[in-house]
Amino acid sequence: MMKTKTSFTTKAPRHQERQREFIEKSLRLTWCLGALVVKILMVSLFAVTVSAFAEDLATPIIQPTVEPTAEPTIEVLETQTTPVAMDSQNPSQAEGSKAPVTSRPTAVPKFSLPDVVITGVNELTIGAKRSEAVENDVSWGAQNLTDLNRSSDDLPGLNKSLTALSTQDGGTPTDTTLILHGGAGIPGTLGGWGLFGKDFSDMEYLLSGYYSTWGGQATNGSFDGDQKYRFGGEFKLMPADDIQFRVSIYSSQVSATLPYQGAIQEIHQGLDINANLNWKLSNAWRTELLFNNKVTTLNYWDQSTMNNQVQEYDGRFKLIGEEIDPFWNAFTLEAGDYQSTSNFTVAPFTQYNLAWANAQSRFNFSENLDLNLSLEGQSGSGPNLNSKLFPAVSARWRFVENTQVTAYWKTARTLDRFFDTFMNMEHISPESELPVATENTGEFGAKLTHRLDENVVLNLSASSAQLQNYHQWTDINAVSPNFIETYSTLSAVQLNRFTADLEWKLDQVLKTNFQYQWTQGTNNSGNNFNLTFLPQNQGVASITRADEQWEGTLALVLVSDRQALDAATLDLPAYATFNLSAAYHFDRGFSLWFKGDNLLGSSYVLEPGYLEPQFHLRGGIEIIF
Repeated sequence: MMKTKTSFTTKAPRHQERQREFIEKSLRLTWCLGALVVKILMVSLFAVTVSAFAEDLATPIIQPTVEPTAEPTIEVLETQTTPVAMDSQNPSQAEGSKAPVTSRPTAVPKFSLPDVVITGVNELTIGAKRSEAVENDVSWGAQNLTDLNRSSDDLPGLNKSLTALSTQDGGTPTDTTLILHGGAGIPGTLGGWGLFGKDFSDMEYLLSGYYSTWGGQATNGSFDGDQKYRFGGEFKLMPADDIQFRVSIYSSQVSATLPYQGAIQEIHQGLDINANLNWKLSNAWRTELLFNNKVTTLNYWDQSTMNNQVQEYDGRFKLIGEEIDPFWNAFTLEAGDYQSTSNFTVAPFTQYNLAWANAQSRFNFSENLDLNLSLEGQSGSGPNLNSKLFPAVSARWRFVENTQVTAYWKTARTLDRFFDTFMNMEHISPESELPVATENTGEFGAKLTHRLDENVVLNLSASSAQLQNYHQWTDINAVSPNFIETYSTLSAVQLNRFTADLEWKLDQVLKTNFQYQWTQGTNNSGNNFNLTFLPQNQGVASITRADEQWEGTLALVLVSDRQALDAATLDLPAYATFNLSAAYHFDRGFSLWFKGDNLLGSSYVLEPGYLEPQFHLRGGIEIIF
C-alpha cells in the first residue's frame, strides 16, 4: 500500500449539511450493528455456559482473533487513515519483530512472489523496499530485527511496485503482465517464481507460483535439504465502481529431509482459500465481508500413524470509516467468528470456537495530537477463552516541529493459527498439539521519533509486557535432543524490549541504517525453564545504494548467544556475518541480480543441529513482458 507524505494542516470543512446527514445515518447504522453484535455475544455466552455444564470442553488450537496490525505509531510528517488495531499488537511488534527458525531463513530459498511496496517509513526511504511477512505473536520466542536473517525471498531483484497488473518502474500500466524470476546458486540452490495476469473491464485475474530446491548442508551422514512449491490464483470481479469481489486459492507443499531420523522426508501440505467482498458506501465509509479457510496436513517425524489434518475457518464483517470528520477521524467496527477442527488422535484439545467484536476509533484533537481507543470483547469454547473485554489506548503527540512521541497501553488475547505456525516451519512436530490462548494482561510502551536534520532520523522505543501462556520452541527431547522442534508453554513471562534505529541519507542514492535491539525475558512460572531463541543483544548495520539501474545493500549482522532448550542447557553461540544483495536493471523488462549470505564464512546455527551454509551465493535473471 502506497503511503504519501502529508502535511499537518487543518483541512477545510466539507459540505456541512450533507456531512451531518450522512453522519446521522452512519450513527444509526453503527447503533444497529452494535446491537446486533451484542446479541451475537450474548448468544455465544449462553452457548458456552450450557456446553460447559454439558461436557468437558477440549482445549482448542489458538489463533489471532483479528488481523495483525502495526503498532500505533505515526511517523514524522505522516498521518494514518485508519484506526490502529492495538488489541492485536505485541511488544515492539512494529520494530521488525518476527519469530525464530521459520524454515531456516538463511539456508532455504523461498521463491515466493515478493510483496513489494513503497514503504514511506519516513522521508529518507529510498526507492522501494521489499515488505516481509512478520510473525506477530511475541510469545513464540525470539523476535529478530528486520532483515536480521536476510530477506524472506532468496531470489530478490524486483524493486518495483506491483499494483494489480501494473509493474510501475517508469513504464506505463498494461492490461497483461508476465513476470519470470529465477536463478541458481551454491550450495545446491535452484528455483524461481512466475506471475501472469490479465485485466478486463470488469474482471482481473493473477496466476502465480514458485518452486525451489536446496541440496542442504552435510549433516549426520546425510543432507538437510528441502523442496518447496506454491501455486494458485486470485480473481477480482468489479460489477460496479463501488463494489469489488475477490477470491483466491493457493496450494503449497514443503518436503524436508530429516538427517537425524534416517533421512526420511517431512512433508507439510497446505491449502489457503480466501473470499472478500468490499462495498464502498461513500467517500468516507465502506464495508467488508471476509472468509478464510486454511487446511494443514502434516506427517510426523517418526512416521507414526498420526498423519493429522487441521481445518481452520474465519469469517468476519467490518464497517470502516476514514477521514470521517476533522475531529472524529476514523472508526472501525468488526465482528467475527473463528473455528478450528482437527483429527488429532492423542490431543486433549481437538477443536475450538471463538466469537469476537471489536470497536476502534481515532480522534484528532489538533494537527499534532491524536488519540486511539480500542475495545474488544471475546467469548469462546475452550481453555482460556472465557468471556472477557480487552481495552487499549494510544496517543501521539508531536510537541515540536521535528520530534514526536507515541505512548500506548493495551491488553489482548491471541490465538495462533496452526497453518501459519506449522506450515512454514521445518524440522518440527506438534507434539504438544494445539496451542492454548496467549493473553497479554498488560503492556505499555513508547516510541520517540526525532529528525536531527533533513537527512537523519532517529527512532527510540521501549516496551514491557506481562504474558500468560507464552509459547516458545524447544526440542521434543530436552535430555537427548532429536533436533526436532515443538513448542513449550510458560504460564507467566515478563518481556522487556528497547530498540534504536538511526537512518542517515548520505545523498540522493546512498543511505545507511543502524539498528540495535535489547530484549529481556523473565520466566515467572516457577519451573526454572529457559526462555529459548531469545538473544539479549542483536544489531544490523547496513549501507544501501539505489538508482535507476543499480541497487544493492551490504549488511553486517550481529547476534548474541541464546538458549535452544527449555528444560536443559544448549547454548547457541553468538555470531557475526556479512550479507550482500545487488541487482542491475538494464531496462524495465530485464534485470540481473545477485545475493550472498555469510560472506565471512562464519560457522553458526540458527536452529540446533543444523549449520548455516558458508558463502551462500545465488544469482539469476528477471524478465518482465
